[in-house]
Amino acid sequence: MPLHATLGVDGKLAESERPEGGTAAWGSIAGVLSAQTDLQIALNTATQGPQGIQGPPGADGAPGTPGSQGIQGPTGADSVVPGPQGPQGIQGIQGLAGADSTIAGPQGPQGLPGNDGAQGPAGPSVWGVITGTLSSQTDLQTTLNGKQASGSYEAGGAVAAHEAAADPHTGYQKESEKAQANGYASLGADGKVPTAQLPASGSDPWTYLRLASDFTTTSATAVDITGLGFALAANGRYEFVGRLMVRTGTATVGPRPGVAWPTGMTDGVAFIQQTSSASANVFANGNVAAAVLAPVGGVPNTTASWPALIEGMAVAGATPSGNIRLQLASETAGTTVTAKAGSFLKYRTIP
Repeated sequence: MPLHATLGVDGKLAESERPEGGTAAWGSIAGVLSAQTDLQIALNTATQGPQGIQGPPGADGAPGTPGSQGIQGPTGADSVVPGPQGPQGIQGIQGLAGADSTIAGPQGPQGLPGNDGAQGPAGPSVWGVITGTLSSQTDLQTTLNGKQASGSYEAGGAVAAHEAAADPHTGYQKESEKAQANGYASLGADGKVPTAQLPASGSDPWTYLRLASDFTTTSATAVDITGLGFALAANGRYEFVGRLMVRTGTATVGPRPGVAWPTGMTDGVAFIQQTSSASANVFANGNVAAAVLAPVGGVPNTTASWPALIEGMAVAGATPSGNIRLQLASETAGTTVTAKAGSFLKYRTIP
């Protein structure tokens, strides 16, 4: 830029000769002149405008009027204006709470500092840095108060023992309840199935008929053993088992157990096994066509009982008459044979 500028008719610099640069108004530049180093240098090197040409001497020889003073160059355009203020710091975002929790979520990140140095506020505290006591967290404390205290309960075995001590039938009663739920008969206070819940006679389980005293005979023809017989229902189906403890008055004369049938039978079979020595048996098989009787054979001695077994099945007709009966005969007429007390007949219906 030239060091000399031309003033307009208004005494100001022409628009084309004004410097480019800052936007500050001339009268608002702050600071001192010495701070504007480039302007100070320009001023220090500026020269005075050329001397005006002396006019020709007047008629009276007086010197001409001096030329006007050169104009000083303008100041530089490097004035400093403050920049805009940085934005406010961003506030920390609060952590989200759990879907079913009343506890505050984790702390949000801390706000970033603004361009002007201001720091955003912090988010709420996270779980690991909560201060205070447990009792201050009222909802959590209420939940914990509802729990059973540790050590205030008994182990399963101790509870069962305690109940049994309070009521010796408790265990039976509980098992009875389970049995009823499963369709079985329940136990009574004595630990047994009540009579009212037992099956009717002749159905499963077995119905037992037991000799209360010895039964003796000297007949060589089979006779009914008193008390060891049962009647059949119309069209009923049965199975039966007789177990006898037999003795003889003479070792060479054997007892002969047997079975007799009622009339009106549709079908039936029987099997008999009788001791003949300490290591042998005699057998007999039969059906409803006739009574079945064990063969002769003797027993080892006269001082002890020996086993006899009778097994059979029976199918009654529409009008059966009489009983199925266990019988006994002596191998030799006049010699006593005995079915001892405790011998029994058991039977049950077949579904």
